[in-house]
Amino acid sequence: MTSDLLSYGNLSIPEPGSAASATSELSFSLAAFCLMGLPLYKPTNPTQNFVRRSPGKYALTIRPFEITLDDGTELRVPIPFGVMPRYAIFWIMTQVARTRQREIPLGVIKEWSQEIGLKGRADQLLYLKDQLVRLAFVDFNLQLVEGEGEDDRITRRTLIDEAVFSKGDLQNYANGRIDKMRWPKSLMVSEWFYQAICDYVDRNNIVPIATVGLRKLTRTPMAIDFFAFLSLYLPRLKEGEQRIVAWETIISHFGQNQTPARFLKDYRSSIERAIEAYPAANVTVDPKQGLILRHTDPAPMEELILAPVAAARAVKRDRYRVKPRGIRTNAVQRTLL
Repeated sequence: MTSDLLSYGNLSIPEPGSAASATSELSFSLAAFCLMGLPLYKPTNPTQNFVRRSPGKYALTIRPFEITLDDGTELRVPIPFGVMPRYAIFWIMTQVARTRQREIPLGVIKEWSQEIGLKGRADQLLYLKDQLVRLAFVDFNLQLVEGEGEDDRITRRTLIDEAVFSKGDLQNYANGRIDKMRWPKSLMVSEWFYQAICDYVDRNNIVPIATVGLRKLTRTPMAIDFFAFLSLYLPRLKEGEQRIVAWETIISHFGQNQTPARFLKDYRSSIERAIEAYPAANVTVDPKQGLILRHTDPAPMEELILAPVAAARAVKRDRYRVKPRGIRTNAVQRTLL
């Protein structure tokens, strides 16, 4: 059975006969779609829009953010890229699934960074801090092509609705002094992202990202994207079910308009690393057909936790709050443009 799991029409694997389930599954798949659309490496100009598209299927535009702070400082936040924002999103998903809270205290970030394989090096921690700030402000605009002759749909999504920074830290960021910044105190996920995670976990009894094997992929963003794809979709296949995802379909999302032969040459090692990091994965790499996916039982919940959350500290009410999306009304946020 051939499947276009990565194209819009089959972004999700909905439960049969359930419109509500299909809607929720699509919502969660859209979150994963945005995650895997982040740039692999630093863009040539990270303060400009980043576009990933497949003609006739979709166009995903990731937008940087600009705001004037209360003291007149112009804050320009570039788009996130690479390994760290991907890890951060996985970690946020896990914390939402565990706590059922939209607000995620970051706690002692160094402990978390060690859990995901960092060694506490100053340059790595600065990179992580920078990417967390970028992730807090970025938004995604997705054009979905529903079919020939049908209407286009444009959806605007954010993963993070609110970020809490200590007073003066946004000025430090604006002035390029990330080393002077303290870590963000907390992040609040958007309502749609929160609901998508909770619905997914309730229906499937699994955490969305499936294993501590992520720690083996700290240097390869493409391998992380393939790992996310396997983690999200393999457990959703029914026992005995097999699906073939054609190379053309995979390239339309993960690739940069390469031929299948070129794509395999560039990224086969990333695919194989992702499979190795997910030992239970029942996947075959067929150079001619594509990826052959078979049902894979999810690991127990305890093994899915990427990083245990640090003991939550009391949240002070006199902290400095910044709502990245606060300049928009709720009505605009809910409307398809």
